[in-house]
Amino acid sequence: MPLVDIQLYNRQTKSLEKETVFEKRVMELAYGTSIGVQICQLLLKKPWFSHLYGWIKRQPGSKTAIHLFVEKYGIDTNEIRQPLEKFANFNEFFIRELVDGARPIDNTPEHLISPSDKGPQTLRGIIRMDGNLQLWGLLRMLLHLWI
Repeated sequence: MPLVDIQLYNRQTKSLEKETVFEKRVMELAYGTSIGVQICQLLLKKPWFSHLYGWIKRQPGSKTAIHLFVEKYGIDTNEIRQPLEKFANFNEFFIRELVDGARPIDNTPEHLISPSDKGPQTLRGIIRMDGNLQLWGLLRMLLHLWI
């Protein structure tokens, strides 16, 4: 089952934009097929898998993925405090510092702020492909924030 296109409102251009989904084909397999859902439950959602993936992204060899990621997802390198070549691994790039003033915070109470390169990514993990909210996923996410 294909993922539903995610539309975000760009306040600067005042237009709706289709968001580029990270590894869209993998996400469609993982959440849109019964075998993918089973693999997620048995393997990908386990803490040891997350630790392994994090360890891989902290290795020097992961640095080769930085330029591909920047190009594929349209990362504005002018916002990055240091040159891409200075990052020792992908994880360092992923948690990079930005230049002062790169992303001013909107103080309008009715607006949702998303301090990331794209939209509110965390919500995607708790919204099913049919658009319904997975309440347990939301509760689990909130528990992880406080524990």
